[in-house]
Amino acid sequence: MAMTLRPKLVLPTPQRSARPVRWAFDDAARLCLLGEQFNCIETNERGCILEYTTRTSPNGQPLTLPITWDELDALERDGAFTFERKGYSLEQSRKMLRAGARRMRDLPKKQRETIAWKRMLIERFCQLQAQGLATMSEASIRNALEIIQSTLCREAEETKAKKGAQAGSEIITLRRMPHPSTLVRWLKKMPDTSKESAMTLMDGRCNSGNFIPRFNVDETAILFRCARAFLMKEKPSIASTNTMMRIEFRKVNAERRRKHLPDLKIPSEKKLRDVIGSFTAIETAAGREGLDEAVNLFRPCSGGVQDLVRPLQRVEVDGWKIHLYMIAVAIGLWDHFPEDLRNAMKPLRMWLTAALCCTTRCYVGLWISKTVDAASTLQALRMIFTDKTALASSFGATTPWEYRGTPELMVFDTGSENYNEDVVAALTDLRIPFLFPQTSAPSARGRIERSHRTLDQKLISNLCGRAMPVQMRKQYEGEARACITVDEAVKVILRYIVDGYHNTPHAGLGGQTPRSKWLDVSLEFGVPRCPDIHELRLALGVEREARMQASGILVLGNWYRSPEQHALFQKIRNAPVRTRYDRENLGWISLQLDDVSWATVPGPAWMRGVNADTWMAARTDLQRRFKIEAQMTEPIVLDAIAAALEVDREARGRRGIIDSPLTQDMLDAVQARTLAGIAWTDDNAVPAQRPTGLFAGTIPVGTAATGAPDEQDRQRGSTPTSGGPTQPASAKPSYKPPKRAARETPPTPTKPKPVRSWTKRDTE
Repeated sequence: MAMTLRPKLVLPTPQRSARPVRWAFDDAARLCLLGEQFNCIETNERGCILEYTTRTSPNGQPLTLPITWDELDALERDGAFTFERKGYSLEQSRKMLRAGARRMRDLPKKQRETIAWKRMLIERFCQLQAQGLATMSEASIRNALEIIQSTLCREAEETKAKKGAQAGSEIITLRRMPHPSTLVRWLKKMPDTSKESAMTLMDGRCNSGNFIPRFNVDETAILFRCARAFLMKEKPSIASTNTMMRIEFRKVNAERRRKHLPDLKIPSEKKLRDVIGSFTAIETAAGREGLDEAVNLFRPCSGGVQDLVRPLQRVEVDGWKIHLYMIAVAIGLWDHFPEDLRNAMKPLRMWLTAALCCTTRCYVGLWISKTVDAASTLQALRMIFTDKTALASSFGATTPWEYRGTPELMVFDTGSENYNEDVVAALTDLRIPFLFPQTSAPSARGRIERSHRTLDQKLISNLCGRAMPVQMRKQYEGEARACITVDEAVKVILRYIVDGYHNTPHAGLGGQTPRSKWLDVSLEFGVPRCPDIHELRLALGVEREARMQASGILVLGNWYRSPEQHALFQKIRNAPVRTRYDRENLGWISLQLDDVSWATVPGPAWMRGVNADTWMAARTDLQRRFKIEAQMTEPIVLDAIAAALEVDREARGRRGIIDSPLTQDMLDAVQARTLAGIAWTDDNAVPAQRPTGLFAGTIPVGTAATGAPDEQDRQRGSTPTSGGPTQPASAKPSYKPPKRAARETPPTPTKPKPVRSWTKRDTE
């Protein structure tokens, strides 16, 4: 459910008085509400009544709209209310049309100064006329202008004598006095000295000049065709474009001379510059930079997504090919390689898949790989739900990297690594809304794109082996200068992000650091809870096909078993099954029981919280050490196997094997006996003491070692043990097996041992 944002978090709500103001409108005032024109016909203490100027009722009566003062103030705050106090006179409207402006401030500065000069003379003359010192006769007006001139000169001298003379005083005093008839004409245009009528004093000099084109149609066509050559990706200069234009005119004039036609006038370089300057900015960028670059330069930008106040409210994910050539060699081995092998190894560029919280600018997921695909996106998505502090500490970072939670919205680009069924299925299963903006619109993910550029400018640009643009590769060969290994680059990038970027003041956060912003908003709003480990395994786990055995399911060298797993084993035995394991936690796996249900199957307790990379590295080390021990004990093992095979050969000669068809009672008895004495307990929680040494982990063979009961014990029932529930002696199966043939040598009786239960040793 969408949450309503508090307005004060974005922009403080302006304070208003408790009592609304009653406004008074002029009769000629024009009001505009939500695009509709109105006239105010009545007001009172609660509001006003407005009349539509463009609408009438079906019977011809005027339509009105009642509105309160509170509603009018609300519309004004939203910018939906405008009005003009009164209309303009005929002379004012003519002047506005002639000047192309409706306000004094829209006029050029020189024109405004001329209007101010005229208005000042009219005001001074009206004051003298009011004092009885001037009349409308020509002699009186001339005398009044001399008085005004002397007064202005005296005021100018006083102003200059004072410090901080006002700007514009010299402009007024240096102007020449007009003729008396000119002043009379100004008085007629401006009968009163109100500011509204000052526009009538504007003269027509703004429209003066010769606007007839100096070039004919043919000359103009060649001029514009040559100017268009400036809009090419080769980016010619104006000087070279001017040379091409003069060459083109010479060719055309030579052809015209053969036809006895007059030559065309060649425009100057200034005229060419004026024509090129008349092209729009987007037209120039599209021609010289390309369409894609023009779209990126002139796309509307509102400063990013607004109203982001909660952590993980919007998470942007994007892949970036790091601008750095790296060496795919382990740390410390490069110096020991011979020179020819170093030259044969080609450096490579890695891909960085990052997830950024747009509210706090914190990296919540990060994955570096050789290629970018669905697996890298899913791995970055998995890191969003993980506390990455231990990972950062292993690379030497000191700042915690605990940012995790469930995003409210995830935004991807339309690349194949994101727009695929695996990523969509994972987001759908986790019930996370996602969005794929339009193609070729990086501004729709502007914050993650800007973070890549910050990483490139602040870190990658300082490293040796940087990948440069095409036009600069000859000046700097980054591939030849590559000297940083992949492990070193990963360590440097991770440490910069965790310790550097997260603790640097960010301009987009008002100078606050990303980490500080995360702590503030997480404390105020809280962080959406991560899904549990079992849901994450089903949604983001690695799926593989496995075969069940009596010992359980073997995944990455670990045995996983549960009652549900064993029940399925009894149904399908060794048939392949679908399993999913979490790369970040190998303590459990998920087993598909049918088309819709999955069961959680536990594994060894020491695998809980262990990720796949750590476990596989440990297994590789163990296999390397065990291989040496296996080579030393190989003769002993071969002798034991040979002796066992000889005993089996002799026993087969002395004993026959009798088969008989199975009945349902026999099958039920077999199933009951398979579970006799088995305790389905999570004994992995108690770590067992492992033997150490050369023969650590060897398995004793023989009846005594396995603790298997003899034939008589199996017929009587299981021996009670403390390891789990046992089968009572009275619970005998209904089926009795046929008597075996007499043996030449009776078997040696063995001592019954406790029935075996699942222990941690079975998983080793």
